[in-house]
Amino acid sequence: MTTQSLRMLAMVLGLTILVALVAPRAGAGEAPGEPREPAAAQSPRAGSAPGPETPTAGFDMKPIDEFHAFLDKHDPDLTRAYRFEFKKPDGAEAIAALEKKLGFAVPTALRSLWTTKGALHSVWFGDSWQTLTMDTAAEMAEHPVGLLQFIDHAWGGRPELAAWLPGDATAKINADYIVFGYRYEDDNVHDYFFFDRRGAFGHLHFDQDDMSDARAAVRAMAQTPPAGESFDELLGDQLATIRQGVEEQIKE
Repeated sequence: MTTQSLRMLAMVLGLTILVALVAPRAGAGEAPGEPREPAAAQSPRAGSAPGPETPTAGFDMKPIDEFHAFLDKHDPDLTRAYRFEFKKPDGAEAIAALEKKLGFAVPTALRSLWTTKGALHSVWFGDSWQTLTMDTAAEMAEHPVGLLQFIDHAWGGRPELAAWLPGDATAKINADYIVFGYRYEDDNVHDYFFFDRRGAFGHLHFDQDDMSDARAAVRAMAQTPPAGESFDELLGDQLATIRQGVEEQIKE
């Protein structure tokens, strides 16, 4: 065999070996050359880093931290009453029981607060003016929570607001607007926090010595739902009001 023939034979053998190395092998039960399905993606092993997850809504502590930072700048004997603490967080069972009582879902923001931190509560609520409290889901399951029912219950009997409403408006307001806390402005004035069936939040300012504003607000609510606000907006407004009261006390 000539030298040129040997070179040609070596080239053919090399190409044959290369094709064999790069061609996919047929799996068990597959015919050679048959198209193959893409391999299924494997689940992460235990202890391995998971992929990105959809973030869940959490309670934003920034407004509380900023409020406490403001208090820290002043005499603690004057400001300790206004500091906040959290009640024991609610479990899913307590929230489910409340939702069964209401007949509709609790807003996501409030659910997040209840399950991650617990209901917000001024350390000296009721012993000092301009303090606030929020109920847990478990607490709400144990007492009236409809707007007019709650006010009547909280004052040991205040039926005046309901008496001024026409027809079945009282039952509608109690079913649609749910109180979960209030700010203790003074001995005669409370500001009640509520959420509604849409998941919106709001508040009703109640002065037992002058109910004209509360009466007008409730009558309007019986006709048309208020615009509503977010939980963050509600809390921000309440903290601003409390801060103003603290500043006035410090100046005295």
